[in-house]
Amino acid sequence: MSATDETLFETLVRVENKDIFVDLKKNKGGVYLKVSERNGSGRNTVLIPASGISKLKSVLDEVLKISSKVKSVGSRERKSRAVGDPETVARSLYVSGLSWDTTDAQLAEHFSQGGLVVRAVVLRQRRGGNRSSMGCGVVEFDSVESAAHAMNTLNDSELNGRTIHCREDRAPDDEEEGSIEDNGAAAATGAASAAAASTPAPRAPRPKKVRPADEERVAEPNKVYVAGLTWETTSDELDQLFAEKVGPVVSSEVMSTKKGRSMGTGIVAFADPAHANAAVTAMNGFEFKGRRLSVRQFYK
Repeated sequence: MSATDETLFETLVRVENKDIFVDLKKNKGGVYLKVSERNGSGRNTVLIPASGISKLKSVLDEVLKISSKVKSVGSRERKSRAVGDPETVARSLYVSGLSWDTTDAQLAEHFSQGGLVVRAVVLRQRRGGNRSSMGCGVVEFDSVESAAHAMNTLNDSELNGRTIHCREDRAPDDEEEGSIEDNGAAAATGAASAAAASTPAPRAPRPKKVRPADEERVAEPNKVYVAGLTWETTSDELDQLFAEKVGPVVSSEVMSTKKGRSMGTGIVAFADPAHANAAVTAMNGFEFKGRRLSVRQFYK
């Protein structure tokens, strides 16, 4: 390699925060490929003779094939969440208000108080080469009942000095503004990619949000909130079930998205608050269409 070498081709490839220089050159000895990585004021360089370029291409093709397979596995998992895989979404909770330094393991340990945790992921986004916490996450349980119990038990609990909020998970196209039953959680941005994260850059602590006294949740004594419904359950079936098992029902509604798809939850209103209390006692854990229901008092 000398100053008199002829350049046949050259380009700069930007890979994340690295500059990779690729130069095809020619001299008296023949054609060679020069690949350099800029490192501060210097460069790390590899020279490959023409006879080795095709071999390098074969190796890179194989590496690309393997990495594509690995990527497709993760993509399929994320796609199943993005389209709202019913089984996964039904037994998952969306958690907001996490401290920036909360880890997947800490999230899983905290929610194991409510049931058997299958997976817990702190959602992250790339910032300046690092993947930093978005202050929210998704926890998947072994069953719908475990998820419902964890939500009832751990919503507004404290983790790493922060009051966290949780509600049923939803796919991105299911998100609606002003959901009737969001348990005080911030509106979800949809399940994000949960790739393995590097340590986030130091950030200033976010001020703890204090809920004003006039925004405290208000219970409606004659209504109950029902979770764990099958996707096929209709409002009429919900009405009939609670009328037969508890008493006179004023109205029943299975909650649905803007596209008309069931969210697996519903609200039942009784004329008498005593019947609402009886519904919580009698129907919480009741098996209906192969699923155990979670029934609790309804809050505005």
